[in-house]
Amino acid sequence: GGDLNSFVTQFVQSYYTQQEWYVKGFEDYDSTPRFIDIPLIESEEGYRIDLPDNIWEIIVDSKVAVYLETDEGRIYLGRDYVGADDESGYPIISIGDSWVHINDRIVCYEAGDVVETEAGTVYKGSVKAKLNGKTDIILQIEWDPISGEDFEKPGKGRITGYYEDGDANPFMRKGMQQLETGDTLEFMFYYYDDEGEYKKTDSYEKKMTITSPELLVVEDKALSPATIDFMGVLTDVYKREFFTEQMTVSFE
Repeated sequence: GGDLNSFVTQFVQSYYTQQEWYVKGFEDYDSTPRFIDIPLIESEEGYRIDLPDNIWEIIVDSKVAVYLETDEGRIYLGRDYVGADDESGYPIISIGDSWVHINDRIVCYEAGDVVETEAGTVYKGSVKAKLNGKTDIILQIEWDPISGEDFEKPGKGRITGYYEDGDANPFMRKGMQQLETGDTLEFMFYYYDDEGEYKKTDSYEKKMTITSPELLVVEDKALSPATIDFMGVLTDVYKREFFTEQMTVSFE
């Protein structure tokens, strides 16, 4: 309505148009993503995102997007929750030297829903994989509930099942299926060149044969030695995504 338009016009004119990263059209409220290098400010805990309060009011989600530098280019490792907030309650962008692995193999992990249960907070996520060399699937991950002081401890997760990826008709979906002994899995990644252009989707490590689905262990394991690129990803109430500038860190 009119109030929103005048509000938008007001803060855009006073703030955004002077910013180096301003992209014309940022103020048009629609569903298209805007890829913007929002500045990061270094702090003791990590990096703070340089946005005014009135923009934070429309931000509903924040995650960290992570890339691993390899000989074949950068591979996208996925997105994880932001671990800490600053004194104003806004997210701090940082990355530790560990990432999600399944049976010691690194995976592309997308953090999903967070569910509060009687046993504690349950984090969920998903992992892209190829099943038996032919079927693209999305593995469903659920972490052990955590409560109180457990937040500092590395948790364990499990695969609750999988969906076939890209089902054209969601109403015809087979529903969640289960892995079986003898199945093979290849964990899939998006590869990018140094300019950030998409190259291919491919596996990174060798194919894994499942000896028993119960023995599949999901856990955070060390990345070192590795060079990691990461950035903040903010989602607003209009489902648009905004990206901070990228930072690079090397773990020896």
